[in-house]
Amino acid sequence: MLKNMSLIGLLAASLVACGGSDEKRCCTMASSSSSAVAVSSAAAVSSAAAVSSAAAVSSAAAVSSATSEATSSAAASAETSSTAGGETSSAASSTASSQAGTTYTFTSVDGWSVNGGGSPNQMQVELNAASGSGINMVPVDWAENSTKSYMYEARYTLPTPVNIAVGTKISYTLSIPQSYITDATAVLQINWHNGTTSQYGGEDGGYRTLSSAGGVPAVTDFVMTETVKTKILAGTTMVGLQLSKAPSSTTIKDKILIKSIHIE
Repeated sequence: MLKNMSLIGLLAASLVACGGSDEKRCCTMASSSSSAVAVSSAAAVSSAAAVSSAAAVSSAAAVSSATSEATSSAAASAETSSTAGGETSSAASSTASSQAGTTYTFTSVDGWSVNGGGSPNQMQVELNAASGSGINMVPVDWAENSTKSYMYEARYTLPTPVNIAVGTKISYTLSIPQSYITDATAVLQINWHNGTTSQYGGEDGGYRTLSSAGGVPAVTDFVMTETVKTKILAGTTMVGLQLSKAPSSTTIKDKILIKSIHIE
């Protein structure tokens, strides 16, 4: 009997020991499983962080690109504005340039003179007071015109010298009083100068008798143009309009209005 009890005790002890061993193995498995989950979770977090970081970098690059494009666009806009502003300033200074040439308009007598020293005994120039723009050629006395017609030339000094070449067109937009058209004798001539040499129009349109027969209208705008054929002149600094021949009636003293000059 004692032997049987001893065997039962040994069996129980063995079962307890075995149970302890299974529990430990269970715990080990649980620990391994937990560790795997932790590793998987960490990997997922790391992967998410990498994706998030890549997305952030991509987003930052996109923002940087957009900022760069916006900056470039703003710079282009500023350049256009500057360019537009330059054109406005040019127009305000009575000079407007384009691919079709340069037009000069006048709101003062700056740059204007009368050839031969501007003697008041022959002709004067003045701002057209009626409109506040344009230059009036004002004859004073025709007595010296036959021998000193150059002293009846209104000259304009160009802001920047130009080269007058074959094919260059020099145009004046004018308003001629009816008195000259009726008299039909006075002659206007376009000239250009560079300080040492003078060239005189007449090869093609730059020498016109002020008459209906000459195709010159009264009062309304009349555009007189010289197209250069051979009389080229580099570094032209002045252009002039000369009353090369006086009217037959020397009592005519009406003002001839120069509205603008165009060179192309």
